[in-house]
Amino acid sequence: MQKTPHINRKELKAPDTFVQKGNRFIEFFVQRRSPFILVSSLGAATIILFYGFDYWTSKRLNDAWNALHKAEKVEETKRWDEYKKVHEGFSGARPGFIAATRLGDHHFELARKEFFRDKAKAKVSSGEAVDWYGKARKFSDLLPTEKQLLGIDYGEALELGDQLDNAINEYRVASELPGDAKPYALLKLAGALETKGDAAKAQETYQKLTVDFPSTEFAKMAKNGLRRMKSPNFASKS
Repeated sequence: MQKTPHINRKELKAPDTFVQKGNRFIEFFVQRRSPFILVSSLGAATIILFYGFDYWTSKRLNDAWNALHKAEKVEETKRWDEYKKVHEGFSGARPGFIAATRLGDHHFELARKEFFRDKAKAKVSSGEAVDWYGKARKFSDLLPTEKQLLGIDYGEALELGDQLDNAINEYRVASELPGDAKPYALLKLAGALETKGDAAKAQETYQKLTVDFPSTEFAKMAKNGLRRMKSPNFASKS
């Protein structure tokens, strides 16, 4: 008589072997042609599959966090390559998102340092920052404020790369998203509009910030921006 297939703990840790055994487990009861046994076995198989998948995803997430912590301890000159490995291996997990964000921050800082010394190098670094912030934005479990902050980071990198119009669009989108970073996004938007020379829209955005978020530090900076733009000295330079 054919024996009932058995799935042990070792096989539960190997997804491919686990699936093969699970299929044989179901086929066995189908061949027995007993509705009661079939329904019961399918229920048991579903439970096993659920806990097997849960175990696998938990283990994978734990591996991702361990990889990120390991990368953080590597000397700085080699750390960026380790962050790349973390993102490549775990792009769908939060540690992969964190690794991509840190790479974006790294290249942004390089671009900012190079901006007044070598515009060509700054443009390359800002492009790298845009690329890594873009990869970080693909993480599916971003919180509202994280989406805003990444939009601002993305916009700042674009602005350093002389893509002011694209940066303005990113700041505008970030300012319209729900989240705690809305006043910061509005301040960045106003500043970019001012840089572009669109004084009317810049002042309108500064004013909106002072009205919608009056008790914040961003509102104080917006008021300074308005005073500057309305001063005779600013008008003479425009």
